[in-house]
Amino acid sequence: MSLLRRLRQKRKAVRMREMARTLRPAGGRPLGRIPYYWLIVRHMPGRMEVFTGILGGGDAVLPVFSAEERAVGFAGRWGEKGWRARKTGAGELVSVLSGPCRGCAMVSLDPPVDLELNDALEVSLVGREIFLEPILGRGRSWFEGRGTA
Repeated sequence: MSLLRRLRQKRKAVRMREMARTLRPAGGRPLGRIPYYWLIVRHMPGRMEVFTGILGGGDAVLPVFSAEERAVGFAGRWGEKGWRARKTGAGELVSVLSGPCRGCAMVSLDPPVDLELNDALEVSLVGREIFLEPILGRGRSWFEGRGTA
């Protein structure tokens, strides 16, 4: 991956993290961070299948949502029968990206419903490692300008 592309992904991750930090409920204090994520899943006998997309270059992408309504809308438009939105915490999301979705090189943050599937997934792509940095607590040093940890 080129240095310029990695830099763009890091900048996008910073923007998403800052957006999450400054979200405010109506008339309230800042939420601090989004405590849960939403995935599109389908329950199979004895296991759970997670919805992923494939980009034109063959890269697998995991769509991750910040709100249930967005995940439900996406599942209703692109999921086949049986797909539904599922709330997941940071720990489970790390497990999903390390287990059943370990082949996903990219994460798509809140892909819009009103575009074609591939276009929707490409709107807000972030590399999986860059996405995981703040969740695992490794992402603050480069954000603060101190170099990498």
